[in-house]
Amino acid sequence: MINILLSFDYELPLGGISGSFQDALFEPAEQLLSFSSDRNVPVTLFADVLGYERVGEVYEQEFARPFEMQISQALKTGNDVQLHTHPHWINTKIDDNTFTPSDQFSFDAFSEKETRNIINRSVKTLKTLCLSAKKDYRCVAYRAGGYNFEPKNVVFKALNDNGIIIDSSIAKGYYFASGISRVDFRRMPKKINWNIRNDKDDPFFEMFEIPIATIPKSIFEVPTRFKMNKLEGRAPKSRGKMIHDNYSPGFKDKLKMLASARMLTVDNYTYEPEYLMKILDYNVKKNSSKQNDIYLSLIGHPKSMGAYSFELLDYFISECRSVYGSELEFITYQQAYKQIK
Repeated sequence: MINILLSFDYELPLGGISGSFQDALFEPAEQLLSFSSDRNVPVTLFADVLGYERVGEVYEQEFARPFEMQISQALKTGNDVQLHTHPHWINTKIDDNTFTPSDQFSFDAFSEKETRNIINRSVKTLKTLCLSAKKDYRCVAYRAGGYNFEPKNVVFKALNDNGIIIDSSIAKGYYFASGISRVDFRRMPKKINWNIRNDKDDPFFEMFEIPIATIPKSIFEVPTRFKMNKLEGRAPKSRGKMIHDNYSPGFKDKLKMLASARMLTVDNYTYEPEYLMKILDYNVKKNSSKQNDIYLSLIGHPKSMGAYSFELLDYFISECRSVYGSELEFITYQQAYKQIK
């Protein structure tokens, strides 16, 4: 069985919003939940709990309460909510909808004890939010902010201790670097899914990886900047600032990023609809180990989605059903947990 998990990082623009919180997150997320219901497919929101806590301290009625209500709505309508963390929020300054982000982007910037405490608190907060809407809710999956889960042994051990056994942060072949983060997924196992274990015997942890599906970038591809100019009519409106804009990578990192793999995502308006199926087909054919069940994630961000994003998503769902039929199912991470545990 091919199991597809439609996952969306539920977070604000990390560098500040250009309008209201409604415009920056809640309206596009409401569109997504409505789309999910209309197409009879579940989606998973990876909720940025630390952002909820920090921004909610300042804007309780404008942000925290709508955040809580939308999380509840998602669960009550058959969708899933799982854990997403952006540690920089802890020391980010907020003033009049403007964020001055801390440069503590990954858990590398914190001590082992601080990291454990942050993760423990994040899981507790998410469970409190979700259990009020769904009595049998389980927090079982994680996506790292910016895909950066270092230091892996510390982070994954803390997640395991909180009952989380699925990671969905890895995109094979992906490379990204800025002044505050570096992610290198160029050397990954050949299997579609695999278990990540501690490099050392103690403390022991084990995470089942459900990767974001990718495809190697072709050397014949038109450079993205040219496609962005040509297809700018598809671009969603800007809802805020990127956190990495002030941290330029070095020349070598830029070259590596140019060769980075392409993700299965609805955020990229330069994609043609057929390209999403090309990515999925590539991964299915790469199932060299002939796993009976494979699990692959599509990723998106409500803050980055416009009309064309929903066109891509609609096409992808329709084609998946047409091409693969009963061999493919759209599931949530809680459903995946029940199947793999």
